[in-house]
Order: sequence, then structure tokens, then C-alpha cells
Amino acid sequence: MSYLNNITFCFLLYSSASGQVANYIINPGFEDVAYSSTLSPSGGIVGWAGIDSTQSAFLYFSNGAPFYNLPNSSFGFQLPKEGNNIVGSTFFCSTCTGSLRWYPRNRLKMHLTSGKKYCGRFYVVNTNNTSTAIESFAMLAGTVALDTIKHCKVPLTYLAPQIEYQSGIVTDTLNWTPISGTFVAAGNEKYVVLGNFRSDVTTQTTVINTTHLPTLINDVYIDAVSLVEEDLSAFAGNDTNIVVGDSVFIGRQADVGIDYACQWFQLPNDTIPIDTVAGLWVKPTTKTTYVVKQQLWCSGVKWDTVTIHFNTVSTFEEKLRHVKLSPNPNGGKIILSGLPDHETIRLSVTDVSGRVFRSVAFQSAGSYTAELEVPDGIYLLRIESRSGSTVRKVVVQR
Repeated sequence: MSYLNNITFCFLLYSSASGQVANYIINPGFEDVAYSSTLSPSGGIVGWAGIDSTQSAFLYFSNGAPFYNLPNSSFGFQLPKEGNNIVGSTFFCSTCTGSLRWYPRNRLKMHLTSGKKYCGRFYVVNTNNTSTAIESFAMLAGTVALDTIKHCKVPLTYLAPQIEYQSGIVTDTLNWTPISGTFVAAGNEKYVVLGNFRSDVTTQTTVINTTHLPTLINDVYIDAVSLVEEDLSAFAGNDTNIVVGDSVFIGRQADVGIDYACQWFQLPNDTIPIDTVAGLWVKPTTKTTYVVKQQLWCSGVKWDTVTIHFNTVSTFEEKLRHVKLSPNPNGGKIILSGLPDHETIRLSVTDVSGRVFRSVAFQSAGSYTAELEVPDGIYLLRIESRSGSTVRKVVVQR
């Protein structure tokens, strides 16, 4: 019996962010973890579960107690491929009672589109303690038909994975091996499942560690799972207006499988990259154009640009545009809300000819109540500080 066999996890719901999907995998680096005080079905890795969510499919290797600590654990030393976390799973055990297979499953951010070509990839490395190396690592994109599977710990030889490793037995216990390939979606695939879909007999094996013999078992770490559209366009973001001193985010949010593929340049220098990531914060001081070069492992080079322009309107003035004044009309008393915090603000009440009726200064704390003390009529309320100003019409009607 596998020494991983007594750990179980539950499937936790995950809602993907709106916008264009880059990597379809939820929590592709296993970083988003719902901790529990004990190893039980109440703890899990967000977005991942077994085909049957009541059955275990992987084991944590996390920096947080009570789980195994990285890079050292009872399974040996291993650094993550990316980020701070990995999982362990069992892909083969010919000597286990009733056989033993684990199939980590991910519910995708969106269903796949019929006729569209996708690039799938994940990384594996044998644990130091595993006795048997295998060559059969695969990725299956599946539909709702997976929900009908009742026995998921046996070799699922009747399923046909779209991506399967073709380069021989993986014996490495230190370096990560990519399992990758492309396929055209049939349509409505909503899951990705990782595992060995061959029978015990047809799985090619070799012994790499005699410590746990006669148990013939393959336990591996998994990290950096990605599924992207082959024709995914480069995305630098939308042209943006800012003021001097402001920062702005350009590109996509960081994502496994996308970060490594994107190089950023700041024109006029188009030869030396300023970063390699899906998106980044920038703080230009003049009008600046940034270029992103995207080259996925499975597709050609794509480019996109974004230009950051500068407004003459100050940040303070921009904030003042959102200040709410109520009631209006009013009986001579108004409430200002949404004022910028920690600013010295002056309110001036004038008639349409510019004659000042009242002026008061105060330290803003978000809202302010003012007694206008003017006859009924139409007035202009000027809200200003040394950073900027705005004018609102006020109707006093008692």
C-alpha cells in the first residue's frame, strides 16, 4: 500500500477572474491552499480534487504546518518548479491491493471551444523514496462524463488522454521533466485530469530505489500545470492616462505558463528586456510606450504595445470629481461625502457674479457638513486645496 494512501482532500469552489482567460487551469501552481488543523477532508488545494472528490488524489507539500515542509520532507529534498508549493501523487503501483492510481483533477476556468487548438503542459519529478520510474504521464481534457466514474483508483485504461509523454522512462529525482503536447478540443471539456491511463502491464517501468521493494510504486511531485490556447494573443494592456507620480499595471496578471513566455521592452530600447512576466507595474515620468513579446513553447512570436499618456489634471482633481453633495436643493445645510482623506480643503460659496458669501477651511476626513448661511437662491460651491479644485452648483430653497 502506498505511504500516501491515507490522506484525503475535498474540492473547494473557485471563481476565476473576469476577462480574457490565459491559463485555463485554476490554481496551476498549487499555491492557493485552504489550511486545516488536521489532515482531513476539510483541507484542500483550491481548484483541485480527485475524480471522486471523496477520494485522495494528491498530497500537500507546503510551507505551512501541519503539512510537509519544502524543500525538505520525508519524501526527500525537492525545490518547486515555480512558486512555493507542489503536490505529490501516485501514478503506478502494481503491487498495491487492487492496484492504486491517483488522478488529480482540475475544473477549468471555462469550457474549451470546439475546433480550437490548445497547448497543455505540466512538470513531474520522482520523489527520492519512490521505487519505480515509469514513462506514462498524461493529461486528459474531459467532459461531464467524468462525473459518472465510480471507481477511480484503478487504471482508467478506457479513457484516452490527449497528451502523453513520448520520450521514455523518467528516472530523474532532482530535475523537473515537462509533459507537454497540443490537441484540438471536441468542445465542452470542463476538466483536466493528470495521471497514468495505461494498464500495469503496458506501463514501462524500471527500479530506481530498492528501499521500498518489493513494493513497485511510482510517486511523483507535480507542479506548474498550464492549458492555453495555441493562438493566444499577446496582451500589453490598454493605452492609459495617468499623472506624474502615479503607477499603472500593464499586461496580464501573473500566471503559470504565461509569465516565462513574455518579455517586456521600453521603447526606444527594443533589445534589452526590462522584465520577463505576464504583467508588471510601471511608473513612467513622460509619455512612454511598452512592448511585450510573447512566445509560448507551442506557438510563434506575438507582439503587443501599450502607451502611457499623461493628464494635466491632478490626482486630487480627479478624486474631487467623485465627491457627492447632498441634499440638493437644500435648506441651507449640505453634506459632502467622498472627500480625499488628509487634505486641507477650503469651501467657498459665491453667487453667479462671483461675490463670496462664505469661506471655510478644514482638514478632510472623508465627509464634511457645511452650514451655508445664505438666502434662497442658486450658488456656486468651490472645493479646493493647493492640489486642485472643482466647482458645484448648489440650490438653496427653504
